[in-house]
Amino acid sequence: MIFDIRENACLARSHYLANIDERNGLPYFFIEYTGDVPRAWHTEWDFIDSLSRYLESLSMMRQMLGFREKNELEIKLEEKLVSFINPEDNLFYRQKTSWSDYEAEMFEQSRALLAMEVLFMESGNYRYLNFVKNCVEDLHNLSISFSFNKEKYNYLPFHSITNGYWNRGGPHDGVYYGGTLIDPVVKLYELTNEKRYLNFARGITKYIIEMDGVFKPDGSWPVKEMNMIDGHTHSRTATIKGILTAGLALEDRDLIDYAVQAYKWSGLKGLSFGWFPEFILYGSDVTPHSETCANVDMLNILGTLAAKIDIKYYDDLERFGVNYLLQNQISSPAFVKKSEILLDDTEIETFKNIPEKLSGGFMARSYPNDLYLKSSVNFPGINTFECCGGAGGKGLYILWKNSIIRKGESIYINLFISRQTKELDIISYFPVENRLEIFPKVNSNIFIRIPDWCGAGDFKVTIDGKRTAVFIANGYLKIGNKLQNKKIKIMIKKEIIKKEEIINGQEFITEWLGNYVIKILPKGNIIPIYEKPVLNSTPEKFIKSFGLIDETIEF
Repeated sequence: MIFDIRENACLARSHYLANIDERNGLPYFFIEYTGDVPRAWHTEWDFIDSLSRYLESLSMMRQMLGFREKNELEIKLEEKLVSFINPEDNLFYRQKTSWSDYEAEMFEQSRALLAMEVLFMESGNYRYLNFVKNCVEDLHNLSISFSFNKEKYNYLPFHSITNGYWNRGGPHDGVYYGGTLIDPVVKLYELTNEKRYLNFARGITKYIIEMDGVFKPDGSWPVKEMNMIDGHTHSRTATIKGILTAGLALEDRDLIDYAVQAYKWSGLKGLSFGWFPEFILYGSDVTPHSETCANVDMLNILGTLAAKIDIKYYDDLERFGVNYLLQNQISSPAFVKKSEILLDDTEIETFKNIPEKLSGGFMARSYPNDLYLKSSVNFPGINTFECCGGAGGKGLYILWKNSIIRKGESIYINLFISRQTKELDIISYFPVENRLEIFPKVNSNIFIRIPDWCGAGDFKVTIDGKRTAVFIANGYLKIGNKLQNKKIKIMIKKEIIKKEEIINGQEFITEWLGNYVIKILPKGNIIPIYEKPVLNSTPEKFIKSFGLIDETIEF
């Protein structure tokens, strides 16, 4: 058996389509599976946040699985999000219901913009790009703009707006409501080459770093006051990704270095296999549970750092993805209690088909060694959120996309995961065996990255069964170029490594084979993880199961 990330993508896609309320076309945001009566229910985050994440990930799943056609439900979901645009100010609005007020929440604008940009890149339909342009232009007009020492700054003063008027309640947090916009605004600049968008992104970025006070000069973001936003990891890590992309677009080395510092500080608040807390608390403590959104942000940061700055970041990308992300996907919801209490659905909640709704989703909150969350700091009794479920599919795509990249006539293998392209197939037997098999379909230069847990001398490479010499080139092993229809087999010296880490005063000991965790102590009590590797395919099935499409879309 082997691990095929496309099988995970299939599961994720089925989850997104199963967790839609057919009465109103919205995802259920909360799913509780540990209570006596498992249930799912709506909240205000259904309208923009989780729906946008679903659309972004569904587009990426189509790319991974080799098809472009959308089914009827996917088309309806896209039109549902479009219907939430207010033509007066071009913002995306939550709708007035018994569980939601009519308002445009600022954090959610970034989620909607990212979804619309991906839909444009996939389809080429300028309708989606125009939605993005109109929204960003109105956000710029709504922002507070000022100059100081010849530098221009922008920030959004409050958390939400209704028909042109700011709603002034709630805590102000320039990072949560403004910093998360940087990434999609920079992407809009890249799609249009219109400098005004980059200037807007720069204004937000400079305000976040120099004026807002959440981020410190060293890239840290310690807690100032306890509320529902301060110390929130996801908004901080999403902002770090924005600072990084802004720095790259502006060719500003200081911004790039700042983003790297902030990434490293954030990484120290989690664990080496990609577990990151939902909140940083006072002192050195963090919430005992994770949030998958933050893990996906870190993957997003790492993919950019590895591609643009240093290939060493591929190791963290692989560690965070093949461990936390994969282990937190719900492949079999057999642990869901079967209720003997029969209740009718209400306008807000459903009690039907909860296992089917969970299957393929991603646990919002888990302990380092256990998927079972008894309760949480802010939402007692709630087990999973669909911000995380929606983000998980994007995390799979980031892993898949970065595993192999092409540069001219050369192919670079960066991660030890199985992948099919038009140029080659690579089958990884990690973490069960320390073996890779590569089947080139064309004559190309093939490069295999040397990970940080081994050296070039630990590789044994054969071509059609014959040992071959390899060359070291900038952190990669180069394996010839006339390799079409050959079989390349790579064995890597096997060594199990132990790591000891402490979070909130609790020690966790992990055993690793390469970048894969194969054991964790103490074991989880209810739904333990890292008990067995994610294996979901065979080499024969891997070759035949999915199609291939043009892989030129860079989401």
